[in-house]
Amino acid sequence: MNEETNIINEFRKYSSWLNTLEDMDETLWAKPVAKDRWSVSEIIAHIIYWDNHLLSEVLLSVRHDKGMTFPDFDTQNQKAADYAKSGISQAKLLEEARNTREHFIRELNELPTDMLNASSSRSNYTFSRGKQFAVDSIWFLLHFLL
Repeated sequence: MNEETNIINEFRKYSSWLNTLEDMDETLWAKPVAKDRWSVSEIIAHIIYWDNHLLSEVLLSVRHDKGMTFPDFDTQNQKAADYAKSGISQAKLLEEARNTREHFIRELNELPTDMLNASSSRSNYTFSRGKQFAVDSIWFLLHFLL
């Protein structure tokens, strides 16, 4: 198995993990996972929002060799937290998370290898594109769960 396949399989594991949350008690679903941390529902909404950003902005920039743009992190994160608290059901949020991640995986599978290995910059930051950006995203999201 090549490195690109391994990375995409790591993204797929998230969808499997989502399946384990289907029967989670609603009290635990909405309770912060630790002091000063988000709830499971807020974490899921956060990942949905960032997956959507990866789909609408980052992959587009990779395909067209343009610089990446990112929204203000605090504003984006607050929107995600508010969405989780908006009254959306646990089942609906999980379905949306699975659908969004599967769409992202399909798009990653369609990227040519040379695009997966390119790099780009934005302002004073250098962002890995494609393959390395995917790896960076996996580690970034894991910090919510560890």
